[in-house]
Amino acid sequence: MTSARPTPSLCPVDPPNSPRKTQAQPEAAEPRVSIDAHGVWFIRGFEECRQILRGDATRQAGFSAERLDAAAGRMREPILYLEGERHRQLRSQTAKFFTPSATKKQHQAVMESLTEHLIERLEKSGRADLSQLSLELAVGVAAHVIGLSGSPIKGLARRIGALAHNPSHLSSGQKRIQALMSPLHLLAFYWFDVRPAMNARRKNQRDDVVSHVMKLGYKAHEVLAECVTYGAAGMLTTREFISITTWHLLERPELRARYLVAAEAERHAILGEILRLEPVIGSLKRRATAPITLKVDGTEFFIPVGALMHLSIYCANADSATVGENPHDLCPGRPLPRGVQEPVLGFGDGHHRCPGSFLAFAETDVFLLRLLALPVTLESRPILSFNPVLEGYEIRNVQLRLEH
Repeated sequence: MTSARPTPSLCPVDPPNSPRKTQAQPEAAEPRVSIDAHGVWFIRGFEECRQILRGDATRQAGFSAERLDAAAGRMREPILYLEGERHRQLRSQTAKFFTPSATKKQHQAVMESLTEHLIERLEKSGRADLSQLSLELAVGVAAHVIGLSGSPIKGLARRIGALAHNPSHLSSGQKRIQALMSPLHLLAFYWFDVRPAMNARRKNQRDDVVSHVMKLGYKAHEVLAECVTYGAAGMLTTREFISITTWHLLERPELRARYLVAAEAERHAILGEILRLEPVIGSLKRRATAPITLKVDGTEFFIPVGALMHLSIYCANADSATVGENPHDLCPGRPLPRGVQEPVLGFGDGHHRCPGSFLAFAETDVFLLRLLALPVTLESRPILSFNPVLEGYEIRNVQLRLEH
C-alpha cells in the first residue's frame, strides 16, 4: 500500500542514473543481512534496519558509546546513550523543545535573524564559504534551543567543531595529537559556553535544555555531557544537511526553480528526498542485548546477545523494495509505503529517532529560500571527507559567488 506524496516525481529532469554526491552507486546489490569473519553483522535492508531500531533488544554502540562505559555509575548518561524507561522519560520531557509548534513560535525568529545576518555578509563580500555559513546558522539555532545562546556564535562554532573533528584522512601522528587535544577542547567548551549558561540559568530559568536538566539535578559534568551530545547531534549534522541540500539545488536549475515557488510541504518533500539519498549519518551501530531474529526472503538469521551490528543507512535508504525504482536517483515525490516519510531512515527510527528533525528542516528551508533567490553559484566542486566519530560525511570548501 502506498500513499500519495506532495509533489510529482522530478526524475525526468534529472540526468540518467544520477549518482550520489557523497557515495558512489554500488555496482552490485549486497546482501540484506550478512556477518563477517569477526562476528560483526551488517544490516542493509530497510525493513531489517527498522526492525532493529524499533526494537528493545539493542543498545547504542556508535558515537563513542562503548568508550564511555568506564564512566557508567559515576554520572548520568546523556540521552543519546540511554535505553529503556530512563530514555523514554527524558525523551518525552525534552520533546517539547523540538516540536513544529515550538519551532514556529520560539525558534523561527532566530532562524530568520541569523539567516539575514549571513546573507548580508555574503552580499557585502560577493563570496562566502557555505560550510562556514551553514555552521554558524546551525550553531546559532541549536544554541538557542539548548540554552547556550549567551556565547558568541563564531567562538561556539569553533569549539563545537573541534570536539568532533576527527576526519579519516589524518595520519596516526595527527590522530594522537587530536586525542591529546580533546580534553582541552572539552574544557574550553565547558568554561566558555556551558558554565556561563548554567550560571545564567541559576538566576533566570528559561524554556531550554540546560534549564530542564538543571531542574532534574544534573551536576556540571552531566550538563556538559548533555550539551556535547546535543551539540554534535544538533549543530554538526544540521550543518552538513544545509550544505548537501544547497549543493544539490545549486547544480539542478529546474529543481531550484521549483523549490523557490513551492509550498512548504513540497519544499520539505524535496529536502527529505535529498536526505534520503545523502543521509548525513550513513551508518548506525547497535549492540544486541537480547537475541534477535531477522527473516529475509524465507531465511532466518539469529543474532546473539553481545553481537555488534552495523546498520547501513545508505543501503536501507536505497532499498528498492521500499523506495521503488531508480533508488539512487533524486526523485522528490516518489511513492513510498504508508508510514515511511521522505528521508526514510535519514533521521534514524524508533526511540532514538532524531528529535530535531522538524527543526533541521525548518532552518534549512529558511536559509535556502533566502539564498537561492539570489544570483548565487558554486565556484568549485566541494571537498568531501569522512568523520569516523559521527559516521558521516563532511562537506568543505563550498565556495559561493554572487553573479552581478
